[in-house]
Amino acid sequence: MPQPSTHTRNKLLQLALPAVATLLLASCSGISTSTLAIDRVPVDLSLRIGTVSTRANGTIWNMGDAVGVFMIKKGNILHPDHILDNANNLRYLTTSSGEVVNLIPAAADQVMYYPVDASVVDFIAYYPYRDTGTGAGLLNNYIYPVRVDDQSDFSTIDLLYSTGSGNKSDKTVSLLFSHQLSKFRVALRKSAGLPFLDLAGTRVDLLGMPLASGFSLADQTFNYLTPSGGEEIGLIALQPITDGALYEALILPQPSGRFRGRGVGLTLPATNPDVAPYVYQWPIPDGTAFRSGKEYTYTFTLHGDGVEFGGIQINDWEDCSFEGAVVEMIDVPGGTFLMGSSCQADETIYQVTLTDFMVSRYPITNAQYAAYLNATRVAADGVLGGNRLLAAPHPVLTYTSGPTSDGQAFPRWQVSEGKDDYPVTSVTWFGANAFALWQGGSLPTEAQWEYACRLCDIHSNIWEWCLDSSGGKCILRSGTLNGSTVNDCFTGCNKDVPDKCDSGYGFRIVIVR
Repeated sequence: MPQPSTHTRNKLLQLALPAVATLLLASCSGISTSTLAIDRVPVDLSLRIGTVSTRANGTIWNMGDAVGVFMIKKGNILHPDHILDNANNLRYLTTSSGEVVNLIPAAADQVMYYPVDASVVDFIAYYPYRDTGTGAGLLNNYIYPVRVDDQSDFSTIDLLYSTGSGNKSDKTVSLLFSHQLSKFRVALRKSAGLPFLDLAGTRVDLLGMPLASGFSLADQTFNYLTPSGGEEIGLIALQPITDGALYEALILPQPSGRFRGRGVGLTLPATNPDVAPYVYQWPIPDGTAFRSGKEYTYTFTLHGDGVEFGGIQINDWEDCSFEGAVVEMIDVPGGTFLMGSSCQADETIYQVTLTDFMVSRYPITNAQYAAYLNATRVAADGVLGGNRLLAAPHPVLTYTSGPTSDGQAFPRWQVSEGKDDYPVTSVTWFGANAFALWQGGSLPTEAQWEYACRLCDIHSNIWEWCLDSSGGKCILRSGTLNGSTVNDCFTGCNKDVPDKCDSGYGFRIVIVR
């Protein structure tokens, strides 16, 4: 989003910063040179955002961005008793524009000094800065007030947070900031049958969303309460990044099951009366979670007779988008059914009741899995968090590094030509489960897999990992390679150890509504 009056603000800062420096020197006039050099070492701060420098409103910090900083005793939480040198919500300013910038105190009385005994101290920093007080919009008892109902300027609500440590021997502290909110995106598509349809002017809203919360600078938690102690739920209007194609909003992160009745609302422009429905609402499953620092892209395709949900793509906020990660999901209404022979027990038939859920229409593909590997920066050995995710080397997914002929970086994981839409195989249960969690879902339980197979025709020609385990082995379900029927849904049963990489093992995911 463009920054209002940035040029004017930068000009003012260029005039103000020398004055601040003069004040700082003047304030030290009563201290000897030897004392300054040995005992009173000022804190030097530099900052950047994420492993890839980026912000909601651009790719760089702006000159004069105000950051709040606390200096506390090493290893302690943010509390009045732990504040050092009165460094309690001091206001620091960026000295330039760029990806990595330095900070200076906004005034002479805002300078921080390291302890003279050279002990290590901790720093907590946040952006955008708020004055301390008890009124609206002020920082009270280390609770930062967040509101997301006004999306007109992302920079005013893009809450960033960082911690760091240092001492006077190594006085420069590098603060790596991370996004504390979630980014919600809606991508609009039109079917091939509507080549001349103009989607410009479409309004996109989030419905039933939390609008306000306090954020604890002490432990990085949200309380979802207004300063008066109430809960505020309402509508968030997404901002058009590309009108008619891509819309964005910053939202509060939300745990699974905490908020119900949420949805996406599309209001098509009046110039398109032939597209029905004119107003379309899609419910967000109640079990859907939104996590800090993640970017969620929901895709919808407009047809002549309505709107079709096309899947969810989840990336780290700082990463580029990978179109291959979009997973098409289909709704499965809950119900009670007689389940066939379970891989976990000897019973032939027993009754199972399931709530509503969504299941991926197809097994996860090579392209989708490669997008996950790149977004989470999985190394060439295919191991993440101590668990093997996939066979390495993999028969289809290749790890490549180095620049292309035009100087651009390769995606680290690439799919063999012509294999993008093939089901990914040679993936362990750990690798399948990790992808499902990345998408905000899980692997299907054995019961969910069989139930979806009976309603939804999800037969495939591979074994598919399930969430359940039995006797130390994880369960796989599948139809048969040829001539599958509904009856095959409960005859295909297999078990294997969770770190097995087999060329016939793949998976799909579910999201509980």
